[in-house]
Amino acid sequence: MSYNYPLEILTFTNDKNKLPKYVDLAIEDIRSKGFCILPITPDHRKEEEIKIIHAGFTWLKHYTMPKLLWYAKTNKDIKGFFIAEGDLCLNYDYDFKRFIEEKHTKPVWLGYKKKMNHYIVGNFLLYFPRDSLEELNRHFVNQKRNCYSDRFFKKLVDIGFLDIVKETRATEIEHYSNVIKDIREEPRSHIKYLNT
Repeated sequence: MSYNYPLEILTFTNDKNKLPKYVDLAIEDIRSKGFCILPITPDHRKEEEIKIIHAGFTWLKHYTMPKLLWYAKTNKDIKGFFIAEGDLCLNYDYDFKRFIEEKHTKPVWLGYKKKMNHYIVGNFLLYFPRDSLEELNRHFVNQKRNCYSDRFFKKLVDIGFLDIVKETRATEIEHYSNVIKDIREEPRSHIKYLNT
């Protein structure tokens, strides 16, 4: 049944055209919890082509959305899509069965690092029902300036398009970050990959 709710992993390739090693750890964790993963289409752009802080948003807008719209158009059984970062670390007790039991009918932000009044850090896991994809795509198209992806999704929370769970269902694998050029420490993560 999880194949009707496929998960898209947002990731990139390194300078050797390889996925970061922690993505394999994330995939293993995601699959072990019953989720179905779409074929990965990593971002191959280099830092001189796009600001690294805007890479997530621009990849979602120009590559992920057309991919998800195509999947929805060609597969009538799809109920919705997850969008996850490549360093996704699902909570120990969160699996596909629990997601189904929660009965989400609206787009929902399921995984984040920190929630503040004016900002939400980390868009580790989001869910979009099939019937919300066209509107989500319109929001991407209407966002003319590049931005942080979590800032874009926070705007969707503010206008009522996207709900956010009170307690996060996921965090990130602790790993070296190319954005901050240091280890992204995450004490809640049960997966750690500290090699660069």
